[in-house]
Amino acid sequence: PKRYPSSVFLKIVWILSTPFILLRLMVFLRKIKPDVVITSLYQADILGYWASFRLNTKFVSIQHDVVRTNPIIRWFKTRALKNTDKIIAISNEVKQFLIEYFKVSAFKIEVIYNGVDFDRFLSFQKLDQDWEPVFGIIARLDKIKGHIYILEALKKLKSEGVELPEFIFVGDGVERKNLENFVRENNLSSVKFVGETLNIGQYLKQMDVFVFPSLSEGLGIAILEALVAKKLIIASNIGGIKE
Repeated sequence: PKRYPSSVFLKIVWILSTPFILLRLMVFLRKIKPDVVITSLYQADILGYWASFRLNTKFVSIQHDVVRTNPIIRWFKTRALKNTDKIIAISNEVKQFLIEYFKVSAFKIEVIYNGVDFDRFLSFQKLDQDWEPVFGIIARLDKIKGHIYILEALKKLKSEGVELPEFIFVGDGVERKNLENFVRENNLSSVKFVGETLNIGQYLKQMDVFVFPSLSEGLGIAILEALVAKKLIIASNIGGIKE
């Protein structure tokens, strides 16, 4: 597995590099003089707003998350969002979050759901008729995605004498080592980590049940893709997943 730097280290790098990134963006935008600046994710929202400050350009932001931030980032992002010309939210849940948390005007927000390539994901149906259920999740290995709850559930089932199904974890991230240690310590031999891959279809096609115990989701596009591929879904009753 890859070695990932700690979140503290990444934050330090981000803070130290921000002035240089902002300066380069300002020079770049003044050179090309764009008609529209489009940003996505909070770093881009903040830097995009300040870099295009006082330029005669439209400012559009795409919002994916319903994640609360620390007060400093919240202040900067609130200021950036209030000065956008238009905000695209990927679900009504995200729209309501922007209104309530960042105090954005509802008239400024347009809801446009993430798209799914139907033809591609329909091809990932499981065609065999044998009912030997394979479970799986496709998501980065991050605490917010809730992988540990899957493993704790499997541990409990094993302690009750239940034969565990095959479970495929597709994705990589900072939590991989912790999750693999949990699997090894509790002898959950049915769990398989396949890491990061561009060809998710080969694994999605093997799955009968798609499990998504995320703690926060603006929409949950992985669920949409699994639905199109005709998987049974077990998911958290939160955020855009409900929608």
